[in-house]
Amino acid sequence: MFLRIKRFSTFLLVSILFICLYSCNQEVSEIGQEFITGRTSMVYIDTVTTDVSTFQYDSIKTSGQEVILCGNINDGEFGTVSSRSFFRMSLPTIPSGVNGSDNLYAFDSVTLVLHYNGYVYGDTTNVFTLNVYKLRQTLYLNENNYLSNKSYSNYQTSTKDLLGSKSIIPRPGSIPKIEIRLKDSFGKDIFNKMISGDDSITQSDAFSQYLKGLILSSSTTSMILGFKLESSEYPSIRIYYHLKSENTDVSSYASIYPNTSYQFNQISASRSGVLSNLSSGKALLNSSKTNNSAYMQCGTGLAVKIQFPYIKTLLEISRFYRVMSASLIVKPIAGTYVNPFSLPDTIYLSQTDGDNELGSYLVNSDNSTLTGNLGEIDYIHLYNNQFSYNITSYITTLLETEDVSNLGLIFISPKFQKTFERITIGDQKADPNYQIQLKIYYLKYDE
Repeated sequence: MFLRIKRFSTFLLVSILFICLYSCNQEVSEIGQEFITGRTSMVYIDTVTTDVSTFQYDSIKTSGQEVILCGNINDGEFGTVSSRSFFRMSLPTIPSGVNGSDNLYAFDSVTLVLHYNGYVYGDTTNVFTLNVYKLRQTLYLNENNYLSNKSYSNYQTSTKDLLGSKSIIPRPGSIPKIEIRLKDSFGKDIFNKMISGDDSITQSDAFSQYLKGLILSSSTTSMILGFKLESSEYPSIRIYYHLKSENTDVSSYASIYPNTSYQFNQISASRSGVLSNLSSGKALLNSSKTNNSAYMQCGTGLAVKIQFPYIKTLLEISRFYRVMSASLIVKPIAGTYVNPFSLPDTIYLSQTDGDNELGSYLVNSDNSTLTGNLGEIDYIHLYNNQFSYNITSYITTLLETEDVSNLGLIFISPKFQKTFERITIGDQKADPNYQIQLKIYYLKYDE
């Protein structure tokens, strides 16, 4: 396991470590305050076995994420990824004077308004077609009170339920919203019920049966776009109308907003290549079977587990005293984040066990979550791009734990439920420029 060991003057290396690490890890300086009797040496090792695996969550929560994700994309080794968004609608906001107005107002048109949230996964130079369907089935939360990327996975849309479509060249940075014209018959029926005060428009239960909801999908295969689902800029059905006695060019509108508790993004992924060997149930697929790489992708439930199965052999080293510093370096493989794809700017490390469920995140001494400190990406010298974590406290805990065989860290983005950020990392047998490393400095008693 320990093929490369270097010994250094205790005074020299302790001084260097304290100077370099004090600002980012108070725990190291506190360790240094402990008086060590006798002569010791500082030893550096970077060949501790680090296992890397990819695994697949069966489902992840996608309701309550304040985002609509819609589109399809073929993304190389990650396969084909698709997303469509489902949501119930809340009761219409009926403007004062419309209810019971008989023949005072006339219907003009009906549209669906969506606001870009700036998120793009793929190539926005192509045409993007967005389709709006009327939902035939009432949405209900699952037993855990949410909806997931796999909810209603067997639901099939029908051309008879198509309310409208629009094809655009997306410009999320310059055009804030998109407005899709829907079928007049759909809008007229709602408008007439508003005027008559029909229970199906004014009573929540009746309305959820009358208009069960909408589905947004796309036939585009080169991108997935994100739209806002926030209080300031909710998507909305707008029913335009005018007062018959006035100029028909002057329209008002009534709005129907989504019930955000029942909105979710249904996401599927058809894996190809090495990832086609993935099993369900969070079974680990070791990097030795995936070209010495591991894969994380938000939205689809693809995650990476990092383990240190032989870390406790440190305790078997003659005259071992204690770990002074442990740094985990994770590098994205060159060529996997070229335009239009980019790296996540932040990735957390979550503690886990044999169930591979998320646990507590590793934190700094000030209790802030470790983020990896990627910094500005170097597109010239790609080997300089890395996520770096001080995991001294975690390694120390492993050394004090009886059985570490199933313990590990999940390498995961904080946007795991609301984007399609992805990354491919190298294991210890990958190209030397992109290998994962665990760098440890430990104290050892001299004879």
